[in-house]
Amino acid sequence: MNTKNRTTRTSTDVQLTPISNTEWRVSDVRVPWDSAFSLIGFISMNAGTYEVFEFGDPMRTFFVGSMAKAESKFVQHAGRLDERLTV
Repeated sequence: MNTKNRTTRTSTDVQLTPISNTEWRVSDVRVPWDSAFSLIGFISMNAGTYEVFEFGDPMRTFFVGSMAKAESKFVQHAGRLDERLTV
């Protein structure tokens, strides 16, 4: 995907694919599946906590208490300061 054409990523752009009972591959559906750029991160669950590993510059790791919060880390909220910048 050309970075000049990127738009804000919404929840409908994020796809979770199970890779085990406790791990998910996170993809951007706007990018072809066979492109390395479609992979935007991973989520894993351990002892009731979800670890979110987000690819980017910089790469970031978050620990949250629900799958909904884990998935929301990959959604960009337009028109407000990204909460991840304050973590």
